[in-house]
Amino acid sequence: MKSQRWWRRSLARISLLALGGCIAIVFTGLIRRAAVEDDGSKYAVLPVPLYPETRLSKISCKWDAKTCLVGNLYYINGEFHAYVGSEFNSTGWDDFRVHAGIGWGSAVFHFVPDETAAANETVRSNAVDGVDNRTRIAIDDETAKELHLKSQLIPVFLHLTQAPLLSELPRDLQYRMEPTVFFSVLWPNLFRTLYAGMAAFETLLSYKLLFAGHYSMILMDKDPKPEAFFDLLQAVTPTPILWRDELTNTLFKGAALGLTRDALIAEIDLERGEEWRFHERREAFSLFCNSLKQKLLHRTAQGKPRLAPQARGSQQLIRRVFAKNPRVTLVLRDGNLRKILNEDDVIRMLKALPIHLSIHRFGHVSFTDQLFPLEFHKFVYQNLAKILGINYMYWQNNRPSQTKYNWGYVNDHRLTEMPEERVRRLPIDWYNMDSKNFWRNQDTMVNIAELSHVVNSSLAIVGGTKPPQRYLMFLPWEQLNNQLIGFKSACAVATFLNRTLVLPHLGHRSTGDYEKGSLFSVRNYTWATMERYFDLEHLQRLPCEIITMGNFIALNAGKSVGNLRYHHLGPETSDRQLTDYFKLVVKLPFDRVVYDNAYLALSKRQILKLHGGDESRILALGSMFWYYNFASALQLPPTNFQSHLGNPLYRQIESGLVISEKVRDAARAALAGLHLHECDVVAIHVRRGDYWHKCNTLVSPANFTHEDSLKMKARCLTSTPYIQMQLADHFSLPSNKTLYIMTNNGTDLSEFKSLAGNWRRVMFQQDLLPFLPANLEFDPTDLSLLDQVVGSEASLFFGNLHSSFSRHVFEKRELSGKEFVVM
Repeated sequence: MKSQRWWRRSLARISLLALGGCIAIVFTGLIRRAAVEDDGSKYAVLPVPLYPETRLSKISCKWDAKTCLVGNLYYINGEFHAYVGSEFNSTGWDDFRVHAGIGWGSAVFHFVPDETAAANETVRSNAVDGVDNRTRIAIDDETAKELHLKSQLIPVFLHLTQAPLLSELPRDLQYRMEPTVFFSVLWPNLFRTLYAGMAAFETLLSYKLLFAGHYSMILMDKDPKPEAFFDLLQAVTPTPILWRDELTNTLFKGAALGLTRDALIAEIDLERGEEWRFHERREAFSLFCNSLKQKLLHRTAQGKPRLAPQARGSQQLIRRVFAKNPRVTLVLRDGNLRKILNEDDVIRMLKALPIHLSIHRFGHVSFTDQLFPLEFHKFVYQNLAKILGINYMYWQNNRPSQTKYNWGYVNDHRLTEMPEERVRRLPIDWYNMDSKNFWRNQDTMVNIAELSHVVNSSLAIVGGTKPPQRYLMFLPWEQLNNQLIGFKSACAVATFLNRTLVLPHLGHRSTGDYEKGSLFSVRNYTWATMERYFDLEHLQRLPCEIITMGNFIALNAGKSVGNLRYHHLGPETSDRQLTDYFKLVVKLPFDRVVYDNAYLALSKRQILKLHGGDESRILALGSMFWYYNFASALQLPPTNFQSHLGNPLYRQIESGLVISEKVRDAARAALAGLHLHECDVVAIHVRRGDYWHKCNTLVSPANFTHEDSLKMKARCLTSTPYIQMQLADHFSLPSNKTLYIMTNNGTDLSEFKSLAGNWRRVMFQQDLLPFLPANLEFDPTDLSLLDQVVGSEASLFFGNLHSSFSRHVFEKRELSGKEFVVM
């Protein structure tokens, strides 16, 4: 038991590195020793029961799971038969399908009652796609098109009669007592082989037929046979596995057909459920993994036992070595697709770390999914890691320039009629094979700095070189630029408290609702990860340690984040905003909401007093909008522009907020498409929309006169004459420059017609949109940041004193030494 506990702990450590896929890392290094031990054992061949009534077939199906258990299944002369008796109700059975495998192209068992077979002479004779006639059933053109002529339809003939007499059966008929599962591996790669084996275990377990040392497997794969990792299945099967074309005349006492749908691992969604099927699946998968590990660990290599149980001293030595230098296995893919373009740099980076590195290269293994290419992200390995209790982290490419598309391959292997333009364009159609193949078969240049950060974070957790990580989370409150103000405070607080900041989701309004007095509602926003919008390499240089939300959720593995700490910021905030963010956006469980007696613009001393003694694993706070004052008094509402870049911590945080390459390149390409350079553009930010309400309800400082208050409101909601006056103060009009006006969506642009005569051209965001890359998606957050890029790089920028959007442009220009005007 001590040996087993140590290996479970070690393998969990090994599995953390997100390069080869969790499963690959668990088993890599052992796979080559998985040759079948053929001790000459064969299936038990027993006399066939004499009396027909004892050989009557009984069928029990799990309709939702798409599997069936057939008691007394006959395989005679290449066909499956079940003799179910005259009282069997065969209605609807010819419409029921049992999928032998998990995934597209799986073989399908099809029940064919006597009357259906009699009415359809083509059941045994129809050939589809040149596959063996006996394993096909006639299907209409639409079905054939849907299945792309790949799925093998295997009839199971239902006879409404008693079982044949012994004299009517083949003389060489064998009788096999052990429960047998008939299934398909489908594709010849490591993960699919393990996935199918685990699902086979769960299928037997669901029928209470998984008995140690007493079950068998029949593989229904025909062309091609997925033999690459066949030995792994054989290692967990007590009797030799047979392929379908090796079957002889046999009566199977208990035959489980197909792989249960309850074993399915969600591929494009993160699993969060805890219903009964997840527990049964975890049990089956753990049994499979433990069986495989035990088999491999006790194999002999060159006549010597490999980590035999009695080698206690060796195990203790290995444990000490492992703790000092963890073993990392890099699994690479052979072939011409999904390549790491800078593979040597990745290997060089890993070799420089204090680890034991082993590298394995497998043909037909798609494990670069752990290094996700641009825009393509599947959760299957993360979900599997959660099932098996293995830590998991990943890296994803977010730079279009580091991507090489392989349209030629997709075009040569077209499976649908989707137009090329749509195949190449986001969003990915997860139900179209051409769309999926185009986006997953990219070649990727890995960002070494970003990957190194993920790997080192993994090693810190695995090796125990740091104290247990403690995290800071917060509610990104209100619109984008207020969310970013909160992020700056959160990073500062995480630095003070020595906590790792979990990168939040950023959101934009999913409706154009600007009703007066309407509160910010998490439910009315659309959310995405922060690293989609900001460069991850620069975020990793922030003064606070960071982790992406995706990697935090993976490591958290469904545990509660504890209490949510809410502090009230007036009528614009509510505790529901906080609970909705955790329930609906990041979907993390929590215990309850507690209330802090805090407001905003806290000092470092106040923050340490409030949270410094909190030893909880996760400190989950509400809005952090100006939560920290960055060592200066905060003016609200502002009477003049207050720069915080003189504070070194604030300056470092602002410097780390670099807008994504996708948006930066798109802004420059759009201007180039209009034959413009940044120096030809004067940018101005004019707030409308919700500012009608905000500016009219501004509360003036106590010392303001009525005239001062009117001037403050005029600066908040800048009228066209006011804008014209500001521009005239800085330019000799008319000007040969282009005026770029940034304003809210839905604004009546005719308001600005009076400005047109003084400029070479007046432009809006809508003029840039036709020049954005057609294959990439640009949501409202991207487009807001697009305007910020134009404003940051224009020859001059005019911004609004009261706007957080303008503030971010002011600060970017101040960092780069460019002039700006606060209107």
